[in-house]
Amino acid sequence: MTHSQTIGTIFQTIVSNMTVYGAPILDPVDGQPITDLDGNDITWTRPVPFAFGYWPEISNGLLRMGVDKSLDGLKYPLIVMHSSIIEHRGTAQRYLAEIDCKFVLIAETKPNYSTLDRIANIYEPVLYPLYASFLDALSSSHLLDLSQKDNLGQIKHDKQDLFYMGSELKNQNQLSDIVDAIELTFKNLKIRKFTY
Repeated sequence: MTHSQTIGTIFQTIVSNMTVYGAPILDPVDGQPITDLDGNDITWTRPVPFAFGYWPEISNGLLRMGVDKSLDGLKYPLIVMHSSIIEHRGTAQRYLAEIDCKFVLIAETKPNYSTLDRIANIYEPVLYPLYASFLDALSSSHLLDLSQKDNLGQIKHDKQDLFYMGSELKNQNQLSDIVDAIELTFKNLKIRKFTY
């Protein structure tokens, strides 16, 4: 019998194929961006971090990362899959399960940013592209059956921008860092059967 950790591992595999594009790489001598032969800035890339668990566990892991200065700048953006997953079993022979699950896409922000500042500095350059990339990764995964899309060909889900995740209001931020986020809720997401 498969359990939720296996579901988390499936999505970790999907996210492991995603990359984050960072700032241009600067020349150590003059501090200017290094360019390719066509004059385009060369930027760094790295895999998107993924966490599966419940909020206190994820927060503690991020706190440990914050202590290690060699990991500076590598925590975010982050995709979190909350471990509270409902698995609908026995719905069809070809599916491992149909699941109801939540993902939170998180980026570090500044506590003094207004909502418009957050849109301009966090959501448009970081979170919205990460959101689009995540949906593309889900769509292209052979581990999911996404045949039931909406009339625009998009995966059915609910999306909520969580500007308050980075606020200092009591009990609104589940993490120790100042962050903004996008929460995605999927219902009846079909996981294909597979063999190890």
